[in-house]
Amino acid sequence: MEPRSHHAARLHRRDALRRCQRTQGKTVPLLDIALGMDDQSTGRQNIRLRGLLLGMSDKEIRAKSEEIAEFTELGDYLDLPLRTRRPPPTRA
Repeated sequence: MEPRSHHAARLHRRDALRRCQRTQGKTVPLLDIALGMDDQSTGRQNIRLRGLLLGMSDKEIRAKSEEIAEFTELGDYLDLPLRTRRPPPTRA
């Protein structure tokens, strides 16, 4: 008879394999949504910068830029530096 820990580990691996899913495209962790954002750059420049950090080609970035711009619903504000769109910090 095998120890319980080996049995539990085997069950865990089997359950993990059942939960695996196929992905198409790139997957990235969203640990920090502002990762790679530059306060001095415009929203459009930040879209490009973030795309480059994700390993996208210039062609891929250009193809996605308008879709991203529409998704943000920022309109003309997307052409302003990021620092101008952030509210000032609140004092406690």
